[in-house]
Amino acid sequence: MLAAAVLAAAVPITAHAASPSPATSSFAVRQTLTSKTELRGKVSFATPEGWEATKGGGRHSYASFRVTEGACTLDVHASMRGKATRRSARQQVPWIDGPDALGHGTRPGGAWGTLGPTLSAGEGEGLATGAYGIAAICVAHRRFGQMRVQAWVRGCDGASADAKKLVAEDGERVRQLNHVLKTAKTSLRVVRVD
Repeated sequence: MLAAAVLAAAVPITAHAASPSPATSSFAVRQTLTSKTELRGKVSFATPEGWEATKGGGRHSYASFRVTEGACTLDVHASMRGKATRRSARQQVPWIDGPDALGHGTRPGGAWGTLGPTLSAGEGEGLATGAYGIAAICVAHRRFGQMRVQAWVRGCDGASADAKKLVAEDGERVRQLNHVLKTAKTSLRVVRVD
């Protein structure tokens, strides 16, 4: 026994620095599904490298981030919408096979897809440069959570090479956005409200 203790003391112990684990972003979900039901729970995902959280998001129904590259800024907004529908998860992401798809696939409980790099900025607005993704996640029979991640290029000409690089199909930021849609963890449930 003494020999084992001496031998153990003679063997150097190498301390390995733990690699930093990625930060986790999360937000609460409370969305109306029908007049008598709500979708409640939480969404969490590993915060992609370079995504800086901005005020206003966090634990309140959405998460917001800013990514700065050169003169361009990418404003990213992640949220969850409750949806009561007969449509399948894949049918809720209609552009999966379209020419503007920046990525698509399946995920646990559903499907996801990303559209871009030219998007409508809203009713009555012109076109904008960005990416828009949805992950439709089945929570219960005909009840879904639609995780939405919107990313808009700001602060530079949307037609510039820098702006297009931010939302290029094979670009790092689009890969990160797609990864969030594919891998976000959800703990969602349908709650009856009276």
